[in-house]
Amino acid sequence: MDNYYFKLVCVSEHDPLEYGVLEDVNLGSLEDVHKYVVEHIKNHSPEQIKWMLIPMKKSKPKFA
Repeated sequence: MDNYYFKLVCVSEHDPLEYGVLEDVNLGSLEDVHKYVVEHIKNHSPEQIKWMLIPMKKSKPKFA
């Protein structure tokens, strides 16, 4: 999966009308995602948050 990275977003569900973004990072591997979540999961109340993991394809560099 060298051509992918992972967007990890943690949102608050405290406000029923909108999500508040608490964490938003791009990470290079699933191992990095795991490490990040382990280090940050205690920063937020688990009853009011959701973690979302979005695989993103790396774009090829464009040369002029």
